[in-house]
Amino acid sequence: MTNSTDNQNYVRAVLAGIGIDFDETEMFISVSHCQSDEVSFTCSISASELRESAGHYVDTLNDTQLAGLDADALKKRLVYFLEVFDLVSGQYLDISGKHFATSRFEYDDVCSEILSNSADSAQPGGYDREEYKRLMEVDGQVLIARFALEKFWDTHFIGLINYVSDEITSGLYEVYRTFSDINMAGYTFSEYSYTRRITDELSLHISLKEDDFEEQLTDCYMDETTLPSGKVVLRRNNESIIGIYEGYASKSYFPMVANVRVLDTDGEVVTELYQGVNVSELAGGRIKIHDRQELISEVFANLREFIPASEDKIFDAA
Repeated sequence: MTNSTDNQNYVRAVLAGIGIDFDETEMFISVSHCQSDEVSFTCSISASELRESAGHYVDTLNDTQLAGLDADALKKRLVYFLEVFDLVSGQYLDISGKHFATSRFEYDDVCSEILSNSADSAQPGGYDREEYKRLMEVDGQVLIARFALEKFWDTHFIGLINYVSDEITSGLYEVYRTFSDINMAGYTFSEYSYTRRITDELSLHISLKEDDFEEQLTDCYMDETTLPSGKVVLRRNNESIIGIYEGYASKSYFPMVANVRVLDTDGEVVTELYQGVNVSELAGGRIKIHDRQELISEVFANLREFIPASEDKIFDAA
């Protein structure tokens, strides 16, 4: 019932909190309550694209995990090392994100490469200082000493990768649950049926079915933003689209198609109307069709020539 473009943008909005830009990443979404259900993606990023995630990762560490380092200093070293990674490796990190299993990264062992390439048993300390500097220098600075590099890699670089991996899996699972709840909401509302006799000859029948038109919701969550150059562009409002999907999942203002029919005593359709409506589930499982009165008024407008002066009865039936 939701549009595929909106679905893609919803997944990206949820993952945006990790600090990685997934806007160009194609999301695979298949949720139909069977064993093949899947929300996943694959993409490749540079290490430097993890710089915002590095800040989030450090914010999760306690004093023991920081091991005496100032949080800001650790963030600086991580961002610095991500640049070193790109310079030394020259390769992207490949990400495989899944909602049902551990999301994984594949990347070069840059730490071993740096240690190996700078090793020189003939020099004091067993390594070539100039070569290590060449490999590790960014903007004229080397922020991690060679003796500390392996521990930094094992503790904080791998820690960052594991953190991002867990956040991706958690985000995709949240997305999966939302899509699953939306599907179940559609099933629930599709079971709605209302019947009421209007006169001795006529009866009112209302049913709901899922909206198959999948109208895009971009107008509801894409905001105009003016760039410094004066150019106006559209940017996704993550809070807005997440709010829309969470509302659907909680059965609030859920888009459906209402079929309103008036039948005679033989069960023949006298008049009927199909119209998009928003519905909500109230306490006790009761279902509310928003603007229901206007909907019924419209379908009965055609009956006035058959049942004159009966509007009061019609609205009482509603």
